[in-house]
Amino acid sequence: MPSAIRSRLVPAAIIVALLLACAAIRAAGPPVALLANGGFEHGDWEWRSMWGHAGHRVVDDRTHSGRRCMHFSSPGAILSRRYRYDGGPIEVSGWYRLQDVVTGDRPYWNWWISVNFIDAEGENIRHFDALHGEGTNDWRPFRWRVEAAPEGTARIELSVSLHNCSGQAWVDDLQMTAAGGLDWPAWRYTDQPYYTGRILPRPRQVSYGRTVPIWDARRREPTLSLRLGDDPCGGAQLGAELLDFRLNASSRHPRFTDASGPEPTDVIVDLGLLDDAHVQRSARLMGVELPDLPPQGHVVRMRDSGDSVRVLAAGADDMGCAFAAASIMQMIGFEDERLVLRTFEMVDWPELRWRISSDYGPVSERFLRRMVSWKMSMYGIQHRAWWRLVGPEGGPAYGRERGWEEPLRVMREFAERTGAIDYMMVMHIYTSSGRPPERTGPVFDIASEEDVSDLIDRLRWVYERGVHTFMIGVDDYVSVQDGQYQFKTEAEAERFDSVGQSHGYLMRRLWEALSPDCPELRLSIVAGPYSLAHLQRHVTEEAGRRYLNDMAEAMPDEVAVVWTGPQITSPTITPADWRAYQALVPGQPLYLWDNMQSGRPVPLYDVRYYRGMLDDCAWSLLYQNSHFVGWPNTIPAAMSANDYMWNPSGYQAEQVHRLACRAAWGDITYEDIRTVNEGYVRARELLRGGQEAELVASVEEIYAAIERLEADGVPMALPRRQLSAAGATPEIRSRLAAIPSATVPRVQEAPAIDGRLDDPIWENAATLPALVRHDTGEPLGEYFPTDVLLAHDTEALYVACRCHHEGVELHGHENQGRRDASIFFNSDTIELFLGRTPGEPAYVHLAVDHTNTQYDERRPTGGVNWDAAWQSAVTKQVGVWTLEVAVPFEELGASDRAGETWRANICRSFGQQGQLSCWAPTWGSFHNWPFFGRLTFAAGSQ
Repeated sequence: MPSAIRSRLVPAAIIVALLLACAAIRAAGPPVALLANGGFEHGDWEWRSMWGHAGHRVVDDRTHSGRRCMHFSSPGAILSRRYRYDGGPIEVSGWYRLQDVVTGDRPYWNWWISVNFIDAEGENIRHFDALHGEGTNDWRPFRWRVEAAPEGTARIELSVSLHNCSGQAWVDDLQMTAAGGLDWPAWRYTDQPYYTGRILPRPRQVSYGRTVPIWDARRREPTLSLRLGDDPCGGAQLGAELLDFRLNASSRHPRFTDASGPEPTDVIVDLGLLDDAHVQRSARLMGVELPDLPPQGHVVRMRDSGDSVRVLAAGADDMGCAFAAASIMQMIGFEDERLVLRTFEMVDWPELRWRISSDYGPVSERFLRRMVSWKMSMYGIQHRAWWRLVGPEGGPAYGRERGWEEPLRVMREFAERTGAIDYMMVMHIYTSSGRPPERTGPVFDIASEEDVSDLIDRLRWVYERGVHTFMIGVDDYVSVQDGQYQFKTEAEAERFDSVGQSHGYLMRRLWEALSPDCPELRLSIVAGPYSLAHLQRHVTEEAGRRYLNDMAEAMPDEVAVVWTGPQITSPTITPADWRAYQALVPGQPLYLWDNMQSGRPVPLYDVRYYRGMLDDCAWSLLYQNSHFVGWPNTIPAAMSANDYMWNPSGYQAEQVHRLACRAAWGDITYEDIRTVNEGYVRARELLRGGQEAELVASVEEIYAAIERLEADGVPMALPRRQLSAAGATPEIRSRLAAIPSATVPRVQEAPAIDGRLDDPIWENAATLPALVRHDTGEPLGEYFPTDVLLAHDTEALYVACRCHHEGVELHGHENQGRRDASIFFNSDTIELFLGRTPGEPAYVHLAVDHTNTQYDERRPTGGVNWDAAWQSAVTKQVGVWTLEVAVPFEELGASDRAGETWRANICRSFGQQGQLSCWAPTWGSFHNWPFFGRLTFAAGSQ
């Protein structure tokens, strides 16, 4: 396949033939070049990793031809896309280079290239090896041919591997030719956006003209050529690659036809910066005046003379150039099976100067290029990790197969080459997930000079690798007791007057140490109360305000504070909201951490900001937290969010979402998307209200829509999981029928709450059935069992538990003895849920762990600021710990409840072992209250 852009042609490789005959030939169409120079000229868009190996990357040195080739520097393997196979011969050719390759003692511990044959069910039938190699050689050609694939082949793919052997290898000009093509749904190769006849997001100024054919069937190449000038910027080079790849991929698409048609139109594109000499010259020849544009602004002007079209595409900076090219790319597509360009003129620019967003990294350059190809202007990448995992050491002991050098290098090189993506490093200093095994005790000690200096060194190390935006995360992991924030260590309590002061001090130390040597540093903190709602639920309002004020007073004015709006997922942000939070951190810049992409299985973007909010944001930075949804279902939300950010006035959420879904997944039935989204919300309401018949009918409608969408190629695995977590599944009728019930006997004498279970009442108590897996309702199997006893009198409910842990030594933890601190992920905890009014989502949540540390909260109001006077006691023996709990009815706002039925659950969170079990399975979160069991309080005494 010749290069799509003629000014960047790669000379054809000289190929030596190696022939191999195979099975009988079947009728086939004309052969198609399925790879464009291996895809390497465009990064790794055509490839994916095999077996999770990572010892390969596209490089721009030592190539055979063109600018890039694939380099295997350590054992690794890649797979091409799968292509539809229509029969006939298959030919693979290319060039390879080896250095000190020493093979292993097994057949595939080698350097090899293979063709894989796959049946209609997606199963591998067999493979043929096109090439083996070892030793050292300079660039060497190869060609392999088979006359027909094995019987039953429906797809073919190429694999390249340096597998379990030493040395280095390079491959270039790789090509596979066969009758077939691409036929996957659009979401599987979103680097090729579907042609819609309009530019997304909608530009500020745009007009559309006629559609012109751009494929020369006689020469078998497109008639679009590109001029970049003498010294093209990185954004222009990326734009050229976008257009080149778009044209090459289009010529291999199933809708493409190479038959003769209307006379093609020559299209000449001048792409560059506004002040580039060739752009200025083109503007004079076309008689157009170039506008003044803000950062990332771009303009496209076209002059149509009938048999040719001259295009001027210019940007105010690197990213503007990439956006201008991406706009042209969106207007290349198919009409009547012909490759066409729709002419247009436009001026546009994004609202934001800095763009930070997430799916969490590390990510590949392929992912980054996709985002640019969608013109997601505000999107970048967030890396996040526990602070001691980020640094030069890396390795498996620190929770990473590789260190941080490689992902940061990929991000830095892409940003430097294109100026197109921003990215951020989030350093969590309190969350203990994934900590190195030798690290014990508090996660971070602000009073420890060793810890503070270590964090400074790690931030500097990351900064030197090109990341200049940092978020220090304390947020939900700040310890809380009795509605007040707590220090992590005794040393902190001795040194600082308040937790807010300690966090402000830390940010001052970081800023003062880093800013002199890091001039582009953007430093921020996610504080404990990162929304106004935290001041009513997580801590008392007085405590939250004092914390934020103390923190702001102690930290430099240059350090920003991250917030999420009045709620964690706020559909609207007003100036009053901004001022309310700003008043809590006087003198500090703010930027928004927006979570509004998490509300539905295939989420819309339906948040509104006040005019000028982006000017109020620190560094004009807005962080879109898209990880709640997951890839690829976040694509429409991301595209919709981008449309809003570029065009906030007149934004119509559902209309844009409809277009975004079709741009991502082709010609789907949007009504099915709406059914899944709206049904999800309605099913949760019906579930909470106990309306079983309506719920079952709604769920049946949802899953019928899901099946139709999956048949159209829309990925629905994540929505299925979300629906399951919410309880809205096809098994809903059986799950509701499985809700357990128990009668709690009434006793005359209360037990002594000492954890010993030697009181007479426990002989007459109700014994609950064995706890089951919380998410499946299945028996625990090898999980650790729990025995639960229940009784009540006129004053209180009594609960006793024996928690078995044979063979596992229970350990202490940093929140031991701190009421209302987290005891769910790092301990062994019994949780009690009690709801007095069936059908209403109001309940209390009491928890106590093996150290007798208590946690209580009331939902939906009160949160952990609600504290009840209840008792608990723990005793320990070998392999088992025993718990007694007394919950006074008065503390629940009730008197003796004899004869009544409450909704309730008893659960065990054995965090040390990752075991979650329940009396009543919740099929998701423990807080999925519609699946709580039923407790009936007996009236007669025993």
